[in-house]
Amino acid sequence: MGSEGSSVVVPRNFRLLEELERGEKGIGDGTVSYGMDDADDIYMQSWTGTIIGPPSTVHEGRIYQLKLFCSRDYPDNPPSVRFQTRINMTCVNQETGVVEPHLFPMLANWKRERTMEDILIQLKREMMSPQNRKLTQPPEGNEESRVDQKGLVVKQKTLIIWGENDRIISNKFAVVSYFVTLFITCYLTCWKVMIKKHNSLLLCFTLLDCYREQYSMLIL
Repeated sequence: MGSEGSSVVVPRNFRLLEELERGEKGIGDGTVSYGMDDADDIYMQSWTGTIIGPPSTVHEGRIYQLKLFCSRDYPDNPPSVRFQTRINMTCVNQETGVVEPHLFPMLANWKRERTMEDILIQLKREMMSPQNRKLTQPPEGNEESRVDQKGLVVKQKTLIIWGENDRIISNKFAVVSYFVTLFITCYLTCWKVMIKKHNSLLLCFTLLDCYREQYSMLIL
């Protein structure tokens, strides 16, 4: 039998499920949040965190996104933490956005009971520290080189930096692509109808109805 003072070690998955539930409910005043990247990831490894810059600092009004990766040995070892949004902080690698453990005591002196929430809260405190609160920050909108290809930030920032002409070209391309796909889909569908019914006139009417329906949906 174990001693009365021994603590129960919560398995990794149960621990992460607890963190997921807490993240979904919301943390404190809402200036710090996190959630899973992929709900189908059975290992619960990849997470996205968000920090809203604290007031009365150079970070005020900015929204910072981070990636947290919990390896198989989490929470015995800390997750890796990387800023997707560019930020100038003493504990962050300016080239990669990685939070350097040797410059961030919570990661360097990791304890099993610590959580991703604790990391995000501590990073927010670091933003308010004397050495970070007034540091000159990179211009906003430069996240593209740090975001995964599947990240939404890339798409949002790309739309922001595009000119009006580029938007028009993009919209025209999207419309053309839409109708090409529509034609192929409708043609294959109607071809099956013609084969079954042996009626070319029926094919024409079916194709026209299909186009009319899809076009009206596009206009709406």
